[in-house]
Amino acid sequence: MRANLDLILGGPAHGRILRSLAEEALAAEAAVWAKEEADAFNRLLVDAGAGRIYLLNLSGEPAGFVIVLFRHSVRPAGRIAVISDFYLRQRLYSRPVARKALREILIDLDSFGISGVDAQAHPDSELAHLLEQECFKVERVRLYHCCLQDFDPMP
Repeated sequence: MRANLDLILGGPAHGRILRSLAEEALAAEAAVWAKEEADAFNRLLVDAGAGRIYLLNLSGEPAGFVIVLFRHSVRPAGRIAVISDFYLRQRLYSRPVARKALREILIDLDSFGISGVDAQAHPDSELAHLLEQECFKVERVRLYHCCLQDFDPMP
């Protein structure tokens, strides 16, 4: 029997199950949510301009989620989406399910008028391999991050 994947655009009604899945994903990394992270997650459930959280259901069972953030870019012109998190429960994970979820998300983002999609993935991770099998290319730029709480404007 073939599993049926449903992609659901998360909103306030899905908040409890999505938060539970996110906590499960963090626990797998031995991490916990800070209040600011939980607030940012909750914002995505109500602010369509900031991004989207997709709930992935497999044969009616919550199987994971994908967080997509939006930003504006001059090159390429328009809104860009960034896949920041892609989580499938380990016992439900399979490459075909992950591939179908990714493709359905790309179709949805295209219909939403997004001009390009970036994705964050650890090198050699399952997600990185999936992205490379699809239309994603590894860029020759390095992403730098500055936590402004650690920034000292008066060194």
